Amino acid sequence: MRRAGVFSMWFDPVKDARLPGDIEPPRSATRSERTENILLTGSTGFLGAFLLDELLDQTDATVHCLVRPSSSQPSAQRVRDNLSAYGRWRPDHDSRIRVVDGDIEKPRLGLAPDVHDELAERVDLVVHSAAAINHVLPYPLLKKTNVTATHEVIRFACQRRAMRIHFMSSTAACVGRARDRVLLYPEERVHASPATLVSAYGLSKWVAERSLQNAARLGVPVTIIRGGDMAGDSRSGIGKTTDLFHLFLRLFVELGERPEPFSGQVNIVPVDFAARMAVFVGGMTDGETFKVVNLVHRQPMPVDGLFEFIRSRGYPSEPVPLGAWVDHCQAFIRKHYSKKQAFVLKYLFREESDGRLFQWYFRPYRFVTDRLSEAIAASGTACPPLDETLWSTYFDRLVDIGYLRPGVEPV
Repeated sequence: MRRAGVFSMWFDPVKDARLPGDIEPPRSATRSERTENILLTGSTGFLGAFLLDELLDQTDATVHCLVRPSSSQPSAQRVRDNLSAYGRWRPDHDSRIRVVDGDIEKPRLGLAPDVHDELAERVDLVVHSAAAINHVLPYPLLKKTNVTATHEVIRFACQRRAMRIHFMSSTAACVGRARDRVLLYPEERVHASPATLVSAYGLSKWVAERSLQNAARLGVPVTIIRGGDMAGDSRSGIGKTTDLFHLFLRLFVELGERPEPFSGQVNIVPVDFAARMAVFVGGMTDGETFKVVNLVHRQPMPVDGLFEFIRSRGYPSEPVPLGAWVDHCQAFIRKHYSKKQAFVLKYLFREESDGRLFQWYFRPYRFVTDRLSEAIAASGTACPPLDETLWSTYFDRLVDIGYLRPGVEPV
């Protein structure tokens, strides 16, 4: 099924995934198994802060953080402030963090020539986390950041030596429309066709994955870590509130209503666990040139369970017909949400032949998680269950920062 905004006669995602002819690893390059120098993109983002912390914790490497320069604040200060905002800054970080100005969208990653050449000689691993995350923008507006930049990362990894690439992807790159079927999404390959993808953002990540698969065929060692929705830190509750899940959660709580009919599941992963597993999985050496890891919660929560918890916190949750609930949401959004958030939700509330678009967000997708299970067993790090303890941590934090109003006495 093709939808406006995802597919168009004006672009070809399969063609976009083909690598430019000048991207090719040096024939004499040997694969480096050591990890003394890491190039990290996206270190000033939400997930990036936790990835940086875990790279410093799980390796002895120097981490070179590629940051787009800003006129308002030095790049190094932005990295430190971001770590501090999520409770991840430690004084000993400074000695192993090196911040370099650049731009992933530009040729040679926007690096100064001498910095580029130095990193090309030294870097063993590139962790590519930077991305434009937007479920409404059309593919052409996402291509430069999510596709062209990935090609630049691959080109950089092929300059002097066989660098490894770990790519933080998204389940949006594979989940799609299947009407009444529940599809099973494997780990061993990129999703075969982009034709059923729900969003243009998912399409841009699919093209990036396909590009990296093509790079692996040239001999570049690639690990794709396909993450689901990242919730806050499982211990502190600190996270971001601008993602789709939190936008919907606020509607569920503040309206005191739940739509009917409405079913499905909530599959979110605490960001601290996700970052720990992403780094650990990347460090598992098995000789494969290309592998995919589905980094999702292996025991998602039914939507009914979330509404039960909401009621237990003292918030009403009255059943309302789906159409009326959407109308109530639209009125609340116009009053309490930013224009950007309102635009996103208005798009997701759109009614199509197979239901409201937002309902696909809660579909009970199934993922093969064999590699994730192996990493959990080997690391001894269990994924926090989506239980009352975790939800209480999140709700306490959201109430403390004023994102949610306090409930009445729990019932």
